[in-house]
Amino acid sequence: MQRFFKILLKINFLLFLINPQLLYSQGLNKNLASADALYKRGNYTEAYQIYEKILLEEQHFTPAMLLKMAHIKKGLQQYSEALYLLNLYHSHFPEQSVQNEIMDIAEEQKLVDYKINDWEYIILVYRKYKLFFHGAMLLGIFSGVFWLYYRQHHQKDSLYQSILLNLLIAAYFYVYNYALSYPKAIVRNEKVYLMEAPSAAAKIVSKTQKGNCMQIIEKNDIWYKVRWQEKDETWEGYIRESNLYLIP
Repeated sequence: MQRFFKILLKINFLLFLINPQLLYSQGLNKNLASADALYKRGNYTEAYQIYEKILLEEQHFTPAMLLKMAHIKKGLQQYSEALYLLNLYHSHFPEQSVQNEIMDIAEEQKLVDYKINDWEYIILVYRKYKLFFHGAMLLGIFSGVFWLYYRQHHQKDSLYQSILLNLLIAAYFYVYNYALSYPKAIVRNEKVYLMEAPSAAAKIVSKTQKGNCMQIIEKNDIWYKVRWQEKDETWEGYIRESNLYLIP
């Protein structure tokens, strides 16, 4: 009987730990359902407010939610916000149709640096087939372990196989813990200046247009060092964090 009560206490403790997550998930789903219903009825402003709260305060989003938010902003002709949301979607759920929409808006609004380079393309392919890549690498590691065990069991030389296996394990843990990234940002305000150093007193290098896209190089306090290409010229400098929509 005493053992039964101990088991029951453990079950109750686990339920106590799980319940807050269940309640949070239920509340999140309820908010999403409410916003979706408003969107379906054409109450776009109210729907967007709920979506935005989920995105900013709850740090959560779904693919459909991002697309709906983007299309609301596009309908309001708020193109920098629409491009931010479409890029956020595309960075997590790469789709050619969404990339085409991004390029169309950028060309219509004469915005720069939305073309995907080779490195960014590799990252997008990796994110799209992430589960496949991780599965293939794990299969390779387990196969290597059994092959190494087989060779050692039969007293065969396994130095090169051991080195190869260790390199594969190191590569897997690097990719798993330090996922490939190409952080970008979109200018969110008008008349944003590119500074030579991370300071308001620094020399102004250039001025950039609202909606332009740029690569994030590093962060320095409230400043981001960025790079973007306009026509045949590459610009590099610092922009305040408050002037950027960040895309991980």
